[in-house]
Amino acid sequence: WLSLGCGTAGHELLAVRLGLCAAMEAVDLSPVSLEIARAAAAREGLENITFRQDDLNRIVLPAGGFDVVLMNMSLHHVAKLERLLDEVERSLRPGGWLLLNEYVGPRQFQFPDAQLQIVARLLAALPEHLRRDSTSGEVKREYVRRPPSWWNQADPSEAICSDRILAEVGRRFDIVDRRDYGGAVLHLLLEHIVQNFESSRQEDVVWIRALGAIEAALQESGVVASDFVLLGACKRVESCSRDEPWTRRVARRLGFQR
Repeated sequence: WLSLGCGTAGHELLAVRLGLCAAMEAVDLSPVSLEIARAAAAREGLENITFRQDDLNRIVLPAGGFDVVLMNMSLHHVAKLERLLDEVERSLRPGGWLLLNEYVGPRQFQFPDAQLQIVARLLAALPEHLRRDSTSGEVKREYVRRPPSWWNQADPSEAICSDRILAEVGRRFDIVDRRDYGGAVLHLLLEHIVQNFESSRQEDVVWIRALGAIEAALQESGVVASDFVLLGACKRVESCSRDEPWTRRVARRLGFQR
């Protein structure tokens, strides 16, 4: 397996620990994160995972070198999206898998007015003690949409091509399993206030469940889209079984369904 943008490699270490792969190569730009990951692997005695530093906008991958490429909340930070996906496609063996957990919402968080209005109305319905912002100490009344110029200075890589991820992946791979898990409302609403909700307080549990149900209803009715997705995609091959496509055979082995 290859993991691109591993950070401190919590998911990668879990995959190795569970025996999901024979070997894992994990890549990240941050030397600090990589040192933390190496130390964690050493503490657990995990010898079949290696780490290296590289820039995902410039990385060159070996042709046919991997069975699985994993990206967990890292692809939306890549400006040269097409180039990286071309590298990933080239690096996968025939029938290889690209596994993504990604933010695929509006670029640089330029959420539409209607989405922000929904968030503001739901915030107004919450008790004030649940809306206390951890960064300012004030009661949260809205999600503040920062302009692209703000993001270009604060974090130029943040969601830089997020709105093109699904289309570009679909151009290069067969998407076998896609799970849209929301976030268009909760991502914005709960930012900096989620710590106020306690699982031990029944009232808080009821509020969280209600907010989740509202977001699900809005998504299912087409009012908002899902801003986050889990996705399993296969590298395309020219020859397929006549009675069963090769992607379906692989999907069954991994427990996916079309």
